[in-house]
Amino acid sequence: MKPLAWRRWPLQLLAWLVSEVLLLVSRAWTGVRPLWIGATPRLKQRVYFANHGSHGDFIVPTKAINELNRLLTENGKIEILFGENQVSFTLVPGTGLDTVIISKLVEGSYPNYRQVIPAEPQERVVVPREELLHALRRAEIMTSDKSNSVKLTFAPNQVLITANTPEVGEGKETIAVNYKGKEFSIAFNPVYLMDPLKALEQDEVFLELIDELSPGVIKIAEPFLYVIMP
Repeated sequence: MKPLAWRRWPLQLLAWLVSEVLLLVSRAWTGVRPLWIGATPRLKQRVYFANHGSHGDFIVPTKAINELNRLLTENGKIEILFGENQVSFTLVPGTGLDTVIISKLVEGSYPNYRQVIPAEPQERVVVPREELLHALRRAEIMTSDKSNSVKLTFAPNQVLITANTPEVGEGKETIAVNYKGKEFSIAFNPVYLMDPLKALEQDEVFLELIDELSPGVIKIAEPFLYVIMP
């Protein structure tokens, strides 16, 4: 096996990335220039650039990712090497013995997830992350297995969050947002919409939308992208 392009990574960075993989996906595809993380009906993307010339891409089984998550610490480095059908992760914590994980790779190519990323949004809304997260948590109480969506109605400077389930009840809440466009509505599963809001730390997120039926995109002021289906 030959070293991956970024063969020496800080353990703290990889630990954070692995935690996101376990949150969102059952399989992760790791490429040379960025590390991409994808899922359906959600898709998340983080970008980290390499400083070396080696490159390649491969799919790591979930079992290996789970084991990495168990062993990763905040300090030290990690060396990643891969061949045609195997990958190894050498954890160098800085103190004590190194740990090596060797895993077979999943055969085949990862689906072309880029096809579901909207190209040009029609509307862009600046939303306070924590306020939206808390509002969605309250709205989720009014959902059920049969009706597991919340409706977001955007109007100038505000968004109305509505959840209505006959057997549970109805909930409505309005929060202030930075939006100057036309009024329109779109519905999302609140669990999927809350996932990136829980993981992020930024005060504001950018919600990019096309129409009521097209995927939405959540971004921040860093290389990050999260696609959610209505």
